[in-house]
Amino acid sequence: MNGSTHILAESVRSQLLDTFPKDGSANKMHISSESRPLTAAAKDIEMPLPPMALAPLQHGIRPCNVPEVLADLIDAVKPLAHMQKRVVELSELSSSLLAAVEEPALRQAFSNLIEGALLRTHVGGKVQITCTDAPAGGTLVIIDDDGPDMHYMTQMHSLTPYGPQLLSEDMVEDNMTWNFVAGLSVAREILESYGCVVRVISPRTRDAPLGAGGTRVELWLPSVANSDLSTHVQEV
Repeated sequence: MNGSTHILAESVRSQLLDTFPKDGSANKMHISSESRPLTAAAKDIEMPLPPMALAPLQHGIRPCNVPEVLADLIDAVKPLAHMQKRVVELSELSSSLLAAVEEPALRQAFSNLIEGALLRTHVGGKVQITCTDAPAGGTLVIIDDDGPDMHYMTQMHSLTPYGPQLLSEDMVEDNMTWNFVAGLSVAREILESYGCVVRVISPRTRDAPLGAGGTRVELWLPSVANSDLSTHVQEV
């Protein structure tokens, strides 16, 4: 048991290193500790800087209406969030934003990230999701939560031992970290295969108390190429 426990712990550490690369230029997923405020009112938005390159990697696919997918997923998760005494809200700054990502893939990625955000929040916590036009084209989706930040979860709590103790009360934060990393890894793999860019900012709130800085996930989704959009219009 001790041997297998050590192997699993090393696997988790490897997952963390793969998910949070030290050199953001070598990967399309970036992690930062800088906060970029975003409010629901369009006129008050301080937009994050767009990625250097945002272009679809797959062509000839049916475009997906991002706000519709988000609204559907949030309607489905709200009853569970209410039972757990959490709040999840969606701010749509545009009613129709087409992304070059297939709908089933986008649903799976969004589901993993929204569930992870709800898992990190405490009782009475809130998850705020914003969907808007990206400054340089495409769609920007931001998922904010007010739970423990990743610096706290990964540095202040050991990821070992892993075994029967994983389900103990003292391992809640470690279990939370594992679920967050696993869900983010899956979402990242899905989205990057379509040319999306994923950024994680944690803590997202400067000068927050230790472990209460929250996490922001930025999802930059490429827009549909004109040729693909024309094909979609003809099909409709």
